[in-house]
Amino acid sequence: MERPLAFFVVIGIALVLAVYYGGSSVFNSGPIATGPGQGIGQPAPGLPAPLGFDGDQVPEKKPEPGVSPFQGTARISTVRYSEADVEEEYIIISSGGFSGFDGGKDKVVSLDGWTIENNKGERHAIPPAANIPSLDLASRPIQLNAGNEVLIITGDSSFGSSFRENICTGYFNESHSFSPVLEESCPEFSKEDILGQKLNAACVDVIDRSQRCRQVIIGYEDSAAGNDCIAFVQSHLNYAGCVKDNKDAERFFTGRWRVFLKMSQKLWDPLHDRAILRDKDGLIVDEYSY
Repeated sequence: MERPLAFFVVIGIALVLAVYYGGSSVFNSGPIATGPGQGIGQPAPGLPAPLGFDGDQVPEKKPEPGVSPFQGTARISTVRYSEADVEEEYIIISSGGFSGFDGGKDKVVSLDGWTIENNKGERHAIPPAANIPSLDLASRPIQLNAGNEVLIITGDSSFGSSFRENICTGYFNESHSFSPVLEESCPEFSKEDILGQKLNAACVDVIDRSQRCRQVIIGYEDSAAGNDCIAFVQSHLNYAGCVKDNKDAERFFTGRWRVFLKMSQKLWDPLHDRAILRDKDGLIVDEYSY
């Protein structure tokens, strides 16, 4: 009985040593295939990666119910209410660079179908506007680039239409009333520019004493300026001439749109109110309370 017992002991020790030095089960027939590019512990092809591995699939941040996915692309930056004059009442919507669900930086935001609303629930569509006023016959939905703003006036203007401001629109202040007034940044001609046109010294004096963004009127007392000066002034020193000379310049547009709701009644309460900006689906983009 001792020999058979010793035989089984030897066989048992041999099996233990085989498992220890073999690194895997003695019953395995070969190495485990993982497939090209698929490391140990990685999911099978076609299946989503479980959280916790490199290259995690982070759940997309979703807005709360009723909140627009455009939150963060535009915001209400100013509410100007008036106790008396509806033409002096306005809000300003600014675009780009704000934290939010859609990350407004460097995005172009179309305001087509967007609305503003007061705390009473009175909702008004943001109107389209002319890209180059007095030259563009059709108005289009506003497209806000990052850093742009739209000024929404409750009332109307003698100008009669909504528009995109540019470096020449300051000429409109001469014959129309705006609140706030249009920026007057019309390009000016230097003495060198004028003399380069072969215009005489009297013409240089007339242009030099003129106001920026104002049409130059050459009267009888300026007759020494000559007909060439009159032709130059009529071709360049007015809104149409300014646009013709500068519309292809990189900084022609100022970054502001000005639109009119053309209401006869005030929209914002002079004491306390809440302004709500909604997208085309009626979802809230931003709120402003005062």
